Amino acid sequence: MLKVLHINQSDIAGGVASLSMAINGDRLLWARARLKEANREEKQMATTADEVWQLLGELIASQKETDRRIQETERLLKEQIQKTDEQIRAVNKELGELGNRLGEFVEWQVARRR
Repeated sequence: MLKVLHINQSDIAGGVASLSMAINGDRLLWARARLKEANREEKQMATTADEVWQLLGELIASQKETDRRIQETERLLKEQIQKTDEQIRAVNKELGELGNRLGEFVEWQVARRR
């Protein structure tokens, strides 16, 4: 069985008008939401830029401190190397003197046996 729908032109016009208002209302809501989001992003960007500058300043200060510490470490290493070199020279001198004494002792033993 077929049912026939009777729709008049004013019903269609009213439906179209309602649909148009709904679509425009959704667009308006979307536009408002997007504007709020854009404002929020702009504020976040400003905050983020400030934070970036702050972090950059902290990084520069940290880098200066790191450079100072590296220079101090290099200075201490040079001092330690100098002390080690002096100790090595002293040990070499003592070993050389001991070698000479041993040589003298051996010569004395050989001369004594003759």
